[in-house]
Amino acid sequence: MASKKFTELPAVTADPDEDSVIAVSVFDGATTYTSEKLTLKQVNKASSNAFATLTDGATVTWDMDVSDNAEVTLGGNRTLAISNPKEGHVGILKVIQDGTGGRTLALPANSLVLNDGGGAITLSTTAGDVDVLSYIYDGTDYLWTFALQYS
Repeated sequence: MASKKFTELPAVTADPDEDSVIAVSVFDGATTYTSEKLTLKQVNKASSNAFATLTDGATVTWDMDVSDNAEVTLGGNRTLAISNPKEGHVGILKVIQDGTGGRTLALPANSLVLNDGGGAITLSTTAGDVDVLSYIYDGTDYLWTFALQYS
């Protein structure tokens, strides 16, 4: 096999931030080498299944580049927005009712819910209840299943 030479990356002289770009070279075991650029945020995500804490607000935004698993405590009726989805993403959203309860969460467009849910999930309503929503993103639709009332 012929040897391949890759250009050395410069040494990091300061702490990189999460948007710093790094290069990754992949060898397929035969002769193909590919190079990809990833952000430090993407590398950290790939090495962790930790739950990201989403910020409560009228629209709750879930950045899939940060984590495939997340949790949010609802302080009112909310709409879920998802950024940076990639085909094949799977994960969990833990939804917690605040001290008042009765909060709703509207799912993003292109959401399909188990058992003909019509793209909507009716959450538990008791203060402090925890619901767990699981998703698969197929490149077009978010496919949701759920379990309610972990209290």
